[in-house]
Amino acid sequence: MDGLARVAGILERTIHVGGKDLTLSTPTLGAWAALESQLVQETNDVLEKAVAVAAKLPPDQRAVFWEQAHRVASQRCAITLDDIARLPPFEQVVMQWFVCLQRHHAAEFPTLQSVRELLLREFGDVPIDELQHQIAQIVEGGLKNSTGPTEERHPA
Repeated sequence: MDGLARVAGILERTIHVGGKDLTLSTPTLGAWAALESQLVQETNDVLEKAVAVAAKLPPDQRAVFWEQAHRVASQRCAITLDDIARLPPFEQVVMQWFVCLQRHHAAEFPTLQSVRELLLREFGDVPIDELQHQIAQIVEGGLKNSTGPTEERHPA
């Protein structure tokens, strides 16, 4: 059945973690969208930080300051694969696990922080390469076997 799953672009692996089974699945478009939303939420605190700083600025400099703060904040509303590749290895693993948990466990792990806590609690002593290896085949298999945006898909 693994061959059929690969053709469909869906790979799954069930692992026993912390007394329960977790099913890791090939990330869907929805999972990637959830990841992007999480990343934007976690990193787009530019305006919150600006509020704290603005009060300390001379009044004649505030207009330019706010213009710059809004420009920077608007640039932070998109995350690219290159942005992810520049992150520390642990954060990359967290993101991979996050997208693979979305299909069956989104309610249990709704945030990147909840996945960080899971990985640290259950796999704190496991080498990062091993954590990445466990998930890489699922993520890469789904990407490699995806029909892509140009092929037409017919509902079953």
